[in-house]
Amino acid sequence: MRFQITVRLLAILLSIVPSVACGAQFVTVNASVRDLGYSPLSGLVYGSIPNSAPTNPNTLLPMDPFSGGQETAIPIGFDPNKVAVSYDGANVWAIVGGSRAVQRYHVPTQTNDQFFTINGGPQFNAIYSIPDRPDAVLMHSFNPGISPPGGVNAVYENAVRLPTAWGGPDIVSVDPTDGTRAFGYVNSNTSFGSSLGQIGPTGIQGVGGSQLSGVLTGFGIGRVQLVGDRLFTNQGAIYSVSLGIQVGAFQGAGNFVIDPSTDRFFSITTNGPTQTIHAYSLDTLASIGTDTVTGVPGGTFALTRFGEDGLAFATANEVVFVRSVLVPEPTSLALALCGALGLAAATVVRRRKGAVVNVPRS
Repeated sequence: MRFQITVRLLAILLSIVPSVACGAQFVTVNASVRDLGYSPLSGLVYGSIPNSAPTNPNTLLPMDPFSGGQETAIPIGFDPNKVAVSYDGANVWAIVGGSRAVQRYHVPTQTNDQFFTINGGPQFNAIYSIPDRPDAVLMHSFNPGISPPGGVNAVYENAVRLPTAWGGPDIVSVDPTDGTRAFGYVNSNTSFGSSLGQIGPTGIQGVGGSQLSGVLTGFGIGRVQLVGDRLFTNQGAIYSVSLGIQVGAFQGAGNFVIDPSTDRFFSITTNGPTQTIHAYSLDTLASIGTDTVTGVPGGTFALTRFGEDGLAFATANEVVFVRSVLVPEPTSLALALCGALGLAAATVVRRRKGAVVNVPRS
């Protein structure tokens, strides 16, 4: 009798807290993409479909991350790869044309408008949107087949390259909380140099200020992300730029995304057909919890935030859209109810797939 009363009471509590969710839901789209980008203006995720894809090659594919529905593919140029979306969601850029050009898709008018190229032998291999500058992107170019590759970082605004460029760094990132700050790292020679960069009205330039010389080293560092004073790497290390010390570590660094708006960051680890999403506090760097998506084999890439509670990622043949209680962080009441009802490990089936949330108790 006591058990029945408890269950009924918990059921009543759940009925009056309809926003409580105790497990992730996800849908999949059969598509071979190179990269993903989310537009908060259209509410769609755009995937770049390469020339080699069996379906919709050389297009941007708009996808509804909530239903998994696909809209009409947008011809964007030959063999699109990396994608960037302006912070207001109005513009989607894709590197195209053998990595020697960029085509912009304007979301409000649903048209391809601005287009620019790079002359000679260099190629574009990275593109970054810039906060508060919806018509500008930071481009990284390099000379393939040449050692060192002669990396150059330049800002293009309204399809025009601004005059001040930053030579040297092989990989860069833009601070999502401050569109005037960037970070660059050299991984093509043993100098392993690092520096802060400043983005302004005439372009980008190195300004020093990094204390990570001799600390941040190695050819294996292929991605960095600057957020305030912290620098995250694809090797799972977190550094203080001003102090020159490591301040944290995280799992799944091969595929991670940082979201200052929810004060957390996310990553993925893979074990066969199981993808584990890790959530961490951006403030304390502590783990918040995990979601486990089952039945999705293969390595992942292009982890992307969407909506209030969504994460998208890609595998070789699928795009997966996950909605999780961990985005944003669950309330203590939600965790208590989920734990009491034994739902913290429940599987939610959707489109013949399953997902499980495992939130560590405090």
